[in-house]
Amino acid sequence: MRDVVIGAVLAKIRLRDQVLRETSQGRVFSDSLDSKPGAALNAASARVRAGAVAIAVLALAQPAPCQQAATDSLIRESAPNAWGQPRFAIAAGSYFPVHSTGARLISVRTGQGTDVTFESDLGLPEFTFEFRIEADLRLGRRHHIAASAYSLNRQATKRLGREILWGEDTLFVGLTIDSFWNIKTLDISYQFLVLDRQAWNFGLNAGFYVAGFSSGLEAREVDLGAIQKYTMPLPLFGVNLAFRPSRRIELRGKAQYFYLSVDEFRGRIAELGALGAYRLSPRFFIGLGFNLFEIMVEDIETIQIGRNFQPQVGWKAEYRYGGPGILVGLTF
Repeated sequence: MRDVVIGAVLAKIRLRDQVLRETSQGRVFSDSLDSKPGAALNAASARVRAGAVAIAVLALAQPAPCQQAATDSLIRESAPNAWGQPRFAIAAGSYFPVHSTGARLISVRTGQGTDVTFESDLGLPEFTFEFRIEADLRLGRRHHIAASAYSLNRQATKRLGREILWGEDTLFVGLTIDSFWNIKTLDISYQFLVLDRQAWNFGLNAGFYVAGFSSGLEAREVDLGAIQKYTMPLPLFGVNLAFRPSRRIELRGKAQYFYLSVDEFRGRIAELGALGAYRLSPRFFIGLGFNLFEIMVEDIETIQIGRNFQPQVGWKAEYRYGGPGILVGLTF
């Protein structure tokens, strides 16, 4: 457009020089020799005015730099361009974490209980893969709704290598124990970008983390079994950071934490995550991530020891995992 405007200006200058040259020689238009002396000059002036009008129209068609920047900003806000920030993104994939699972169930009579490690004591697999799905909805420039969910089931059968005190029961060495540990989670949070720049942003998030998990064990040789189930809808708070070095690459990180202690219940959730995404096209991307997660719940029991009553952890479960993952996703 700039070249068109420059060309029009040069055309106007050439037209003006031609009119002045022809007027000075008395031959502006060959078919107007018998007209009044001012007719030629009037015709020439009309041609100059027409050229000026054309130039003005072309100039108006080209927005000023600040005008163009404002227009681009409005376009980005109303409908993201092909390589800009999407309105909606969804991704699914698998993580390959290392697990550490522990639990203890004490006796209400003696206050005794064994800390059981499900991987080493009961044979639960330490290395697995989990299916995960994540989604992000952009409500505005600074406002997002993010959600993620995953499910993991593990079970094992193993002969005990040591004696375990589990609640009111004693599991002796050599017993064959069937055990399981299942967990399902749903994380929904609102994110507000405190700082939003073209290449990076920083935000705060608040939401709910709903974790439902169950654990249990059963001895085959004796009539013994115990199952514990918990569902925890806990609030969660954290921070998130994103960096975009180019239109195809985006790096993201987040940290979330919450602790709750109410009456006889205590719980803690902590999570660290990082993701590097590469956009193969404006709509399709792949990503490599790493995630660390910890959840702990405790149920306090009041135990009578002699004539005294003492609060102790009646049931406790801890679960940790950490490992890499791969995701594929779409943006809209």
